[in-house]
Amino acid sequence: MLGKANEKETSKKKKKFFTKRNVFIVCMLAYPVCQFLIMWIFVNIDSVLMTFKIWTPAGFEWQGLNNYRMLFDSLAYDKVTQTVILNSLSYAAVNLVILALSVFASFFIYKKVPLSKAFRVIFYLPSILPLVILAFAFTMALDPLYGVVTALLKWAGVENPPVWFGGEPIAQYSIWVFCIWAGLGYNIILLSSAISRIPKDVVDYGKLEGVGYMRELFSLVIPLVWPTFTTITVMALMAPFSVYLQPMFLTKGMHNTKTISFKIFEVTQGGGSGMEYWATFGLFLSLIGAPIILLIRKLMERCFKDVDF
Repeated sequence: MLGKANEKETSKKKKKFFTKRNVFIVCMLAYPVCQFLIMWIFVNIDSVLMTFKIWTPAGFEWQGLNNYRMLFDSLAYDKVTQTVILNSLSYAAVNLVILALSVFASFFIYKKVPLSKAFRVIFYLPSILPLVILAFAFTMALDPLYGVVTALLKWAGVENPPVWFGGEPIAQYSIWVFCIWAGLGYNIILLSSAISRIPKDVVDYGKLEGVGYMRELFSLVIPLVWPTFTTITVMALMAPFSVYLQPMFLTKGMHNTKTISFKIFEVTQGGGSGMEYWATFGLFLSLIGAPIILLIRKLMERCFKDVDF
């Protein structure tokens, strides 16, 4: 009797589990969980194991710490590796410049000063277009023969306008300018939405106290949107690990404009030799960069308390 009672309870539990709601939840979670296991867990474990291997005609073979020795030697003596690292780090600085400009532009739009609506369209437009289209438009504008910028320089009296993507270091400078132009819109969207949530009563009280624009920006607006500001700053500092499309589209990596991500992408597309070294390179920089970024985030979160409004 007890056995039959237990069987009935078990069958009831099974029926309760296999309801339409539970089946739907399992089906919806299956794809992201599988994607996480395959594309993140498996890929990253395989990348870590690859740092201890070396490529041979027969495939990858276990090599120990040889890739790490090569890496430290390259960091000390190889100019190509040093240039790649410096190029990658430069994008963190460029993103911080973008962040500073985005703060002022967002505040400019928020205060509804003259031409703010026109600038809203100018700033937002690059953020809704694919990067490849932006890169094509940018290269056409800077074309040494038919570009708009070239025509303006000639009209202004410059006889020999520079070839913007044709040499060092101007090619790298041109990529930085492109990043600033293309990156403003996304940050402005985030900051503008955060600033627009600030209660009007707080702003009106500042006006009664005689607070000027700059004082309002630094003493009122930025502290109130600090969580958004912190998030954008952390994303900006992650640029050295992710930028590769910009130099790929604009210079194809020529004129010493390659980044860490570009080199990793380039080697993986070729396959075979070199993959193990750049896997070691990426892992080493991740182990150094991730704690630094997390520390900066913790320090920034302590600057101002999160305010609900």
